[in-house]
Amino acid sequence: MQGIEKNLHTKTRDRFTQNLSIFRRDINEILKVESQERSQTDGIDLSVSSSSMMS
Repeated sequence: MQGIEKNLHTKTRDRFTQNLSIFRRDINEILKVESQERSQTDGIDLSVSSSSMMS
């Protein structure tokens, strides 16, 4: 993490907590987007499979 010294001063702990929160938010956003993309892809795959089964 950028700008973090290896000590337990209040400023350092606060900066670490802020960086950790940003990291957590970014990871959750990535997972949310991937989940949405997967859901959309699954829906398309199902409709294609159903159509090809009919012919």
